[in-house]
Order: sequence, then structure tokens, then C-alpha cells
Amino acid sequence: MLVGLIALLGATLFLMKERESGVKVLLSDDVPSQVYDLYNDWKHKYNRKYASSEEDSYRLSVFYGNYQTIQAFYEGPEQTYTLDFTQFMDITNEEFTSTYLGLVPHEDYNPDAPVILGDVANSVDWRSSGAVGPVKNQGQCGSCWAFSTVGSLEGLSKIRDSNLQSFSEQ
Repeated sequence: MLVGLIALLGATLFLMKERESGVKVLLSDDVPSQVYDLYNDWKHKYNRKYASSEEDSYRLSVFYGNYQTIQAFYEGPEQTYTLDFTQFMDITNEEFTSTYLGLVPHEDYNPDAPVILGDVANSVDWRSSGAVGPVKNQGQCGSCWAFSTVGSLEGLSKIRDSNLQSFSEQ
């Protein structure tokens, strides 16, 4: 019995401590049932499964924090863009940055190098021409260069052949 009480106390302390990322882990009782239901639906939609109930509780807390950020965003002044639930609702900004924003430019890269262009329009919205395919998820592969290149080639194919195709990044 004493071992059970110690385990329960340890689990409670773990769930209530603050993680390194600054996200306070909440007990499921601290999350409104509506958000808890949204979280479960979201986990099903994105096939999320966690290794432990502690990890699930932590990800619920992150999800709830991101949910609150979205709610506060829409309570503010008129917005020029939208926020919505994505596959990233269970990760912090720090986790997103370290996982998906790791571009290291080549040592020869010079952002100030002149760009020489011929006669071009001031702007073109390729979405209205149907030359932009659906958003793809590169995951954690670190191959943003491949995804952007493939997107460009898909658009070029549409412009040249009037046929938007989905190419493989592999």
C-alpha cells in the first residue's frame, strides 16, 4: 500500500511540474471536456500515439496551450491570416523550430548577390492558374530543399503542359 501511495505521489508531482519548454503539464481534470474531446479527435485524425500516459498528458497540455493561443488570436483585432488545428498542435514552438527550421545555408551563399531578370510581371498568383499543388508534409527529414524544388517543378510542368502532376521528393 505504501509503495502505491509513493507511486501515486510521484506521478502527481511529475504531471504538475513544469517542463524545460515552460509548458505546465496539466491533469486531465484541468482541461475542459470540450478541449479534451477535440484532442482525442485530433489524435485520431493524425494517428498520434504516445509511449506513456505521462507523455500523453504532456502533449495534451501542449495541445491545450496551442488551442488557447488560437482562441486568443481570434478574440483580438481583425486578422490578415488564419490559424487552425494542424498536425503540429502537440509540439511547442521550440520543438517546431528545432525540428523543422534547421536550414544551414551553404558557405558560398550570398543573399546580397544581384539577381538579373528579364521582362517579368510585377506579380503573378500561380494559385489562380492552378499551378500550385496541395501542401506536403516533409516531416523530420530535413529535406526542405527537395520539397521546394519539387513544388517548383510541379508548377513548371503545369505551366508548360497544362497538367499539374504530383512528383515524388525521393
